[in-house]
Amino acid sequence: MFFAEKPADRSPIDYAAAVTGHLVLTPSGDGLRALSEDYAKMVDDGLLLGDSEPFEQLIERCAIIQERANKYGTR
Repeated sequence: MFFAEKPADRSPIDYAAAVTGHLVLTPSGDGLRALSEDYAKMVDDGLLLGDSEPFEQLIERCAIIQERANKYGTR
């Protein structure tokens, strides 16, 4: 599930980036730390169905999807 969200600087999101090789699915810095903490809370609260994968593994899968999508977007 995805929610509309603006970057921390409140600038408009460039949705064209998703199809031009500039898609970013993996946050870094403070965003990554905040997402990691939120994920841990969701796991602790039982909000995820079934067995939850480690956060680092989830982010790695997102990075692979990001890389594949960006390769396709530059063709």
